[in-house]
Amino acid sequence: MMYTLLLQSHSLLRYALLIFIVATLIKAFWGLRNNLVFDRIADKLSFFTVLAAHLQFLTGIILYWISPILKWGRSYSGSWMSDTFLRYWMLEHLVGMLVAIVFITLGRILTKKTSIDVQKYKRLFLFFLLALILIIIMIPWPFRPVIGRSWF
Repeated sequence: MMYTLLLQSHSLLRYALLIFIVATLIKAFWGLRNNLVFDRIADKLSFFTVLAAHLQFLTGIILYWISPILKWGRSYSGSWMSDTFLRYWMLEHLVGMLVAIVFITLGRILTKKTSIDVQKYKRLFLFFLLALILIIIMIPWPFRPVIGRSWF
């Protein structure tokens, strides 16, 4: 029951995260292109993106430890690396998403550390774009043969 609730929450949070990243990217691109002052909207969008990313990561880490698939995979000791399904779930998805969340967090931190508006937009755009690319690559899309479950 708890596993199903967490899995559904993790699946739904993905949409919130993607919406916030895309909205922040649009705002950053617009601010960069038009040489705008870094405003409260850009700051709040980046904040909520970081919040959504960290909530997503928290539910993902909990799922990592309670998932029956991953419990089964951990019992394999070292041979799970040769199994594409287990390798994806035990390593690739986790590491890829962790790196994306590091990019999001760094983007927010580095944006807060500069006082030049164009630099703020540039950093926000660059780091969030890198994160979005990684997330898109690492999402268990339904057409990927490795996921082994329904998409929602």
